Amino acid sequence: GTFSFGAVAGSFVGSIDNVSVKEVTDATNIPRLDYTGGGCPSLLLEPQSTNLVTYSEDFSDASWTKTNATIVSNILTSPSGLVDASKIVEDATNTEHRLLYGFTQNAGADYSVSVFVKPNGRDYFGMNIGASRLYANFDLINGIVTQVDSNGTDFNNESATIVSYGNGWYRCTLSGFAITSSGG
Repeated sequence: GTFSFGAVAGSFVGSIDNVSVKEVTDATNIPRLDYTGGGCPSLLLEPQSTNLVTYSEDFSDASWTKTNATIVSNILTSPSGLVDASKIVEDATNTEHRLLYGFTQNAGADYSVSVFVKPNGRDYFGMNIGASRLYANFDLINGIVTQVDSNGTDFNNESATIVSYGNGWYRCTLSGFAITSSGG
């Protein structure tokens, strides 16, 4: 399968600051920290998962396909407090601007994509899994999910959330259950 995210088509040329895909598995039982709302972090308790995105924090890597966009790495402070966030810079074309990462999708498994996003001249952000077989759109000004759906053939049990992490940061998450191994 694949997942991608980007801005909706329009004539505006802009960028989205500080994009970082973070989905980390720690087999050594070291707790992760939750930076929701800024300030002091708390323990993050989640079920075990496996990160399928090898370069999940390095969008400049060749494993990410860039369409009508470029990446500027390590330009601004991420929710963790480090200067390790990237910026997606759209080109001047009046079409979709996106990043894409391919992975193997297996039937009978739950999938989630979690991305930290901070708007910079864009109101909306979208992401999908499996060539839009599972997708969501997010309003980055009002901090709401505007749409979540699937084609109902390759995915079901779809859900999406958007959580404020303070300082303009949102964690957008898209989840669903893979019915097929069709990929995309």
